[in-house]
Amino acid sequence: MEEATWKTLVQATFDRATWVIGHSLPGDLDQMLVNGMNLPSGWITGEKCLDSLLLSRMADENRLSYGLEDLSCTVLGAEPWKSASEAEMSSPGNMLSVSPAVRKERCRLDAWWARRLSEHAIHQLRSALIPRSLVMFTHRTAWTIHRLCLAGAVVDLPEFDRMAEGVLLNTAAVESRLRGEGNTDESFAPSNDHHVRALLYDQLGLDPPGYSKKSGLPSVTKASLAALAPHPLARLLIEFSRWDKLRSTYVAGLSGLIVPAGEGRGWLRWHINPLGTRTGRRSSDRPNSQNWPASVRRIIRSRWPGGQILDADYSRLEPVVLGWLAGDSRFLLAFTKGKGYVDVAKWLFNKTVEEEGKEYKAAKAIVLGTNYGMGVDKLAASLGTSYSEAVRLRSTYFKTFPSLRTYMDDRRAELLASGQVVSPTGRVRRLPVPDGENTPGFGHLLNEAINFPIQSFAADITGSALVDVEAALLSEHNQTLTDHHRKLVEIEKSLTNGYGLGIVESVGLGSLVENEVHDSLVADLHPANPERDTEIIVETMRAVPTLRRLVPAFDAHLNVKTVRGERWGGG
Repeated sequence: MEEATWKTLVQATFDRATWVIGHSLPGDLDQMLVNGMNLPSGWITGEKCLDSLLLSRMADENRLSYGLEDLSCTVLGAEPWKSASEAEMSSPGNMLSVSPAVRKERCRLDAWWARRLSEHAIHQLRSALIPRSLVMFTHRTAWTIHRLCLAGAVVDLPEFDRMAEGVLLNTAAVESRLRGEGNTDESFAPSNDHHVRALLYDQLGLDPPGYSKKSGLPSVTKASLAALAPHPLARLLIEFSRWDKLRSTYVAGLSGLIVPAGEGRGWLRWHINPLGTRTGRRSSDRPNSQNWPASVRRIIRSRWPGGQILDADYSRLEPVVLGWLAGDSRFLLAFTKGKGYVDVAKWLFNKTVEEEGKEYKAAKAIVLGTNYGMGVDKLAASLGTSYSEAVRLRSTYFKTFPSLRTYMDDRRAELLASGQVVSPTGRVRRLPVPDGENTPGFGHLLNEAINFPIQSFAADITGSALVDVEAALLSEHNQTLTDHHRKLVEIEKSLTNGYGLGIVESVGLGSLVENEVHDSLVADLHPANPERDTEIIVETMRAVPTLRRLVPAFDAHLNVKTVRGERWGGG
């Protein structure tokens, strides 16, 4: 069939359609745009999409696999259908290498089972009383995150080379010191557990602080090395581990992911899981940008000459969510209008407290440790105090904020009654406890039940911020979402065509959010409007209108801190 003919037929079908159904739809929509198709705006926003991958994950978050064929076979009893087409492929995943007849049948079955899975998942969601508004919000967030990933980030290659050189030099220097001070030969590898074990316990004769449960051998974990830290070689091993992690993760790990983009620039495409982990928080991989140290963040620069990188961070978001959920006004005010952990420390220790001082750090450990289910033994170790003192401080904490204890008790009751907990937006975390409190691992399940509503709701706040900030920036600069999406697809395709001849900006492309890291939105600010665009981002993050429509009762004040500069993290 002539290209013009099939495009006309396909476009006519799109023009008649209202909804689009598929499994992991964003990539399919991108390909439609590349082929010159005009798509309904509701498809680009995600509001008129039914993605069987998202729906299946919302319906059952405890599955190990969400592949289309695996879900169809295990959930709906389908027969495997992909093997026939894969047998014809000249290379793995290359559908263009199979015959048109096989390709057509494969696509037909993919579409059929995606529809069946969507129908099945929607029925499950309705049975679980999952709000339709949450389903729509989840799709909108996923599509916004997809555009964020398409935008990617620009890497300053000379800065990357400087960072890499420093890491490699320091790694080699510490390794050399280990060999010299440990009287080992060139075969000694400080990354080899057997070599480290032989050095510490055989050669030096140190007493092992613990043993591996799996092998029974003396432990060489980070905790064990920390316990041996009074010995200089143990300290050197800890230092080597830090540098070697930087080398493997941020030098070797990033080198293979950076795409050349000309003029001393590279490009990184993010991959962010829109529904995140089972805790409710989103995750990223290839690369994981969630915990980059400041020295690595510096490699990210604006894609425009004279542009800036803005890091807009929700201040103390999880304590704010906890205070609001628990209905503890004193705790909530401390983290919205007050000084946060400074105020908590003042109330716990009945004295004036300096930020980052001993009592401040103790208060932070108590809040985070108690809220995340830390036992008294671990709390005492974290505080560096006695068991009895840890008990006293924990008791004082709950007397000061009694609603927090009530919140935790309510989650225990909810878990025991239904085997699940529900977030304020209606997300469900299924935690079966068939034997009640005698269920193996009940303590861990209870911790999840306490934390899921907090972390999940925090992720929905940042998800709403992504959706709302994107809309606000486009409105400010009179840009349509469809044009914006098309430009990002064109950029991504130009950079991933295998020739390294792509572009990282496009005519008419304005300031955009290019990453989400924990409670932060990272934006690349166009040099034409940095001040106004920063105001829009901060104001919208505080307002999160989509989230507040989804949960009208949410009335907590949200604070946003910003750092802006030539590179990610300022500077």
